[in-house]
Amino acid sequence: MFALQFRQRLTGAYGLDLDARDHLGKPLALRAELRAPSLRGLLSRDLQLRGEITAAGFADHRPIEGTVSLPQLRTLRIHFDFSSNSGAPHSFVGEQQLTLWPLAQSLTVLRGTIATATGDPVGRALLRFDLRHDLWPLLRSIECRV
Repeated sequence: MFALQFRQRLTGAYGLDLDARDHLGKPLALRAELRAPSLRGLLSRDLQLRGEITAAGFADHRPIEGTVSLPQLRTLRIHFDFSSNSGAPHSFVGEQQLTLWPLAQSLTVLRGTIATATGDPVGRALLRFDLRHDLWPLLRSIECRV
């Protein structure tokens, strides 16, 4: 049976004030394990995502579960669900447009929206993958079983 998995870490900031265009003042971190449980899942460009979100003061060390998909070769979509500290259900939806120039930025920057369970947006987030510090741990975490 085929399976592929790896771990990734993203850090950045979030804000729960949708009117403040540039204010993302609270720290945000994601630790995620991504997995393609079958060759079909890998070929369909859908990965399962599980891990933990830490959105300071809003969702501290809360489990996440969702998907990462590549519906088109140039678009990466991330969606996961989590509960806030109060127990209310929320979701995160992010999208990256993969471009050749600047390639590093398109692969390492993720903008997203935090929403309620009904889909109403309540906040925004900007996450980054730190190539210098997190690339080697990501590469070491890759496991492929056939």
